[in-house]
Amino acid sequence: MLRNNLILLLIILSFSCEKDGEVSVRNTQTLDEYITALEKPSGYREVISCAAHASNFDGINVFYLPKAGSHSYKLFTTNTEGFEYRYSEFFEAAAQLDDIFNGAMQKFRLLDKTVKQCVVTYIKNDTVFISDPIVIKPDAEGVPSNLLQIDLEDSLNPNFSWKNDTLRDNLIYFQIVSDQNDNILSGTYTYDKWFQYLDRNNVVLDTKPDFVPLKTSEPYKITIMAVNDYNWVNWIVEDQFSF
Repeated sequence: MLRNNLILLLIILSFSCEKDGEVSVRNTQTLDEYITALEKPSGYREVISCAAHASNFDGINVFYLPKAGSHSYKLFTTNTEGFEYRYSEFFEAAAQLDDIFNGAMQKFRLLDKTVKQCVVTYIKNDTVFISDPIVIKPDAEGVPSNLLQIDLEDSLNPNFSWKNDTLRDNLIYFQIVSDQNDNILSGTYTYDKWFQYLDRNNVVLDTKPDFVPLKTSEPYKITIMAVNDYNWVNWIVEDQFSF
């Protein structure tokens, strides 16, 4: 009996040991099972999310915009190739969750590089919201040199352009202007390779409609993400500017 217990213990340990600093990648619960067990209405394709290769660790950052009052943030992943909605093949992943831009955005730190797709979910007002699948690219794209141009001639309404981006894979661009305390002042999407602060003429999605006017002698930061049709971020550029 003791021998059998020792064998069972060794089997359990062989499946549970992990490298230092890593977390378990898979849980036994699928996305399908999670949605069914909640017995709540579902809001499909209603989470703004994307993912990119991380620059400060060997893995993937999965970004999303949480709605005010949301909770129970989860990440589900699959090793299935392609762009799929088969939620029975997505398993809950254990990944570190971090606030960025003071919680206006959040990101999961995913260490499993074998993942092919991922989905973000959260709950708000008794509804579970689910993102589109994000298709993971195996290799990082290089950022074109001298990509971002900042024109400060129009007083307090800077113009940002990245017209020498030649990646045909890029579908849309996400621009974030933030202050020195990492508060988001504007968050916009454009198909064009340019954006002017306070100008909504070419903005196709505005994540923060209440634009904050900029001030002289204050430092600001611009962050731009180039996103493809499968919600993968090909490159991210950041720069500082002031008037």
